[in-house]
Amino acid sequence: MSSDAALQKARQLVDEAHSGDPESKELSYADGVESWATKLLSDYPSSTSHFSTLRSGHARKVVLLAARCQHLERFKTPRSSYPEGKAGYFKWRRGLYDTQANRAKELLLSAAVSEEDAENVAMWVRKEDLKPGKEGGEAGTQLLEDAAVLVFLEEQLAAFAQAHPDYTREKVIDILKKTWRKLSPVGKEAVSGLTFPDALAGIIAEATAAVAPANADSAIQEGQTGPSAPQSAEDLNVSALDSLGLNGGHQEMTIASSSGAFGSETLLHAAAERVSSESIDRGGRTFGNRILSTDDDMWKHNAWDHAKPPPEHLQMVEGLLSKQRESKVTAEEAERYHSNAASYWDEFYASHENRFFRDRHWLHHEFPELTATTFADYGPARVLEVGCGAGNTVFPLLEMNRNPHLSLVACDYSAEAVRVVQSHELYRRPSCGTLDASVWDLSSTEAGAGGANLPRGVEAASVDIAVLIFVLSALHPKEWRAAVRNIATLLKPGGIVLLRDYARHDLPQLRFRKGRYLEENFYGERARKRPMESS
Repeated sequence: MSSDAALQKARQLVDEAHSGDPESKELSYADGVESWATKLLSDYPSSTSHFSTLRSGHARKVVLLAARCQHLERFKTPRSSYPEGKAGYFKWRRGLYDTQANRAKELLLSAAVSEEDAENVAMWVRKEDLKPGKEGGEAGTQLLEDAAVLVFLEEQLAAFAQAHPDYTREKVIDILKKTWRKLSPVGKEAVSGLTFPDALAGIIAEATAAVAPANADSAIQEGQTGPSAPQSAEDLNVSALDSLGLNGGHQEMTIASSSGAFGSETLLHAAAERVSSESIDRGGRTFGNRILSTDDDMWKHNAWDHAKPPPEHLQMVEGLLSKQRESKVTAEEAERYHSNAASYWDEFYASHENRFFRDRHWLHHEFPELTATTFADYGPARVLEVGCGAGNTVFPLLEMNRNPHLSLVACDYSAEAVRVVQSHELYRRPSCGTLDASVWDLSSTEAGAGGANLPRGVEAASVDIAVLIFVLSALHPKEWRAAVRNIATLLKPGGIVLLRDYARHDLPQLRFRKGRYLEENFYGERARKRPMESS
């Protein structure tokens, strides 16, 4: 544990570093972040549960020191030192976090601060394990996120609004809704005590009221994004603007894209309530024999194929699809989606890293064959996940793994996704078993050195289980044959494929907005996601 004298010396070194910044406002910004962090730890009852480990004693002193390290020597990493464009911006921003965190740690260690305390400060400054507005993330990281957003709202929001008179009321509301989702309950409590100009106060109230019921549901679906026009606002607070999704052209995640989406969800719930013995076809075997027969087992079964939706639901579906067809993407734009798919995925993961998709803890319910490989006495097994994304399948498996002979292989089309996986603590130091991640194009027909298209370090006929979750929908249908052939090459005799994907007319399809329709049951998320086949 560091002495008080060491922490005070570190504080002096940090302030000296800030004083060397040509932008004198950076030191006052550090004051603002520390001030808000102090208030959040002291003045709000909900902080007793959300920031309990940081409220007093030595931990409080360390996290407040971390608050002063925000924007530390940012001027030494100019935006111009990175490539133009969105991907370049996200690399610059991530580089800033790493550079600032490493510099903070360096200064703290030179002041004789303990290695543990210096590492914690670096972790918080780097924004590690940030789960905005949700439980389970790193408390210090969330505290600094709350403080940065509150500085922006209190000191910079009015000026920002004045600088963008072209923004519609709806756009400002969308921005504020995303801000609200980023805050912890303590941060939200703090916002309620702020005062705003009359023109902004009503908009803020409307935005927070709109988000509240959606947060209670907390149902951001995998694979759903909504576009927000790119902005350039590097003269403002990067941390706060990151939270707002304004810096460098962030895309905004939305719970639902239109009133029609909410209507469809209501009708689906109505359809679920109408499932009964009369609406289940017990004579056929549409899939397996997992037919839902009692409400007590509703979380153990997938029986939607046996449910007959009400007529009004089918009418609503056709109405939404008809509207989508009216704004069909041109052939040239559709080809651009397909030919530049890798760059779209790279932008997506450079922006969201591991914060968009949720870990798939439902795996043990749906795929017992997969979780059985993690048992201590299972023996040697190789599991390949194709389209691993940020690792939301492999890391839950690695966490539960007790099998020293389990070999996990994670592959993705996006180099940025692979980088996110490789940066995870469990990837660097798994407690049991092994994990290797690499870039691989499932749909490629190009033969490698061994005469087949294989992931790095994986031989033909060596995989026990191949996992494809929301993967086939990310391929053009003309690529499916090559994808199936490549998986077949990798599987051992008797190996199995486990997959999950979108269904035709499910909510993700019905929620697509204008300008996403490529062809029948085939969509693309603008400048974000590769086309999605709904089948």
